[in-house]
Amino acid sequence: MLQPIFNPDLYHGRVPMRRFFEGWYFKLVSSVSNRAFAFIPGIFWGSDETQHHAFLQVLDGHRRAYRYVRYPASSFSASKRAPLSIRVGSGSEFDLSQIRIAVDEQDLNIQGTVRLRGLVPWPSSLLAPGSMGRYNFLLGMQCYSQVSAMDVLLEGTLQVNGESIDFNGGRGYIEKNWGNAFPYSWIWVQANNFEKVPAAVSCSIGHIPLRFTSFRGFLMGVQYEDRFFEFTTMNRSQLRIEASQPDVRLEVANKKHRLVLQTTSDADSYIQCLGPRDGDMIPLVDETLQGTVELELYDQASGNCLLQDVSHHAGLEYGGDQRRVVDTVK
Repeated sequence: MLQPIFNPDLYHGRVPMRRFFEGWYFKLVSSVSNRAFAFIPGIFWGSDETQHHAFLQVLDGHRRAYRYVRYPASSFSASKRAPLSIRVGSGSEFDLSQIRIAVDEQDLNIQGTVRLRGLVPWPSSLLAPGSMGRYNFLLGMQCYSQVSAMDVLLEGTLQVNGESIDFNGGRGYIEKNWGNAFPYSWIWVQANNFEKVPAAVSCSIGHIPLRFTSFRGFLMGVQYEDRFFEFTTMNRSQLRIEASQPDVRLEVANKKHRLVLQTTSDADSYIQCLGPRDGDMIPLVDETLQGTVELELYDQASGNCLLQDVSHHAGLEYGGDQRRVVDTVK
């Protein structure tokens, strides 16, 4: 039971359960054709046994296509002890060194293996495990999250409905969520395909209910030149969000650094995906894999700009009542 707390990459569920979900998000971007995919293996325990099932969600950013492949709950397995190992369906397997997809549905066939090399994790410690840090020790939260890989290099090829997608030299990203439901309002920004330098940014903002109160919590991190710049609720960073639908401008600062993110996206590029709410999986998540993120990172003491760059094929998500998390709307 304690291992998943100190290693949030691992599976947190147990049997039997009610109103619980857990899913791992693997984003792959090809360097050759700039094709972006996301694969989400997971498990959902509903309000009653008829709703229990495993799933594999498939997002194709270029074709703006989405499939929710449903499997019997018995086809899902995941490790509660290191190393991470996930299996779902009739042979799809995921861990932190490779993914192997085996999907043969009526209108969806995906076969192949992509290896993951040079994985860059969100820094972690015994007292602050994973990207949520001390919040991992707080029981009963609506939704937990974990950034498993800020950046990872890809090797391999997938056959998608007869089309060969070459991921050699591409970049990947891995995160996960678990709990009883997605937040009632959230913003998610992720990018690691920058034009000038290797860098990565991950940003999660959500309206977080607790027993007697609620608050806006956020986790934002930038990996650049072997340094990690962290901006979170826990380290008392100050965040301001200006929304201009469907995009946002985020400015966050702590004593040492200031980060500015500006997203740009086409409203038609968003894909509506299923997510957990009120004991069911329902159309809930609006996501694009074709966003653009402009990033500026400053040193507070000197005022110098440490990084200014643009990333394409960024992942962007907006969910729920945005008034709960944004400060101003243009």
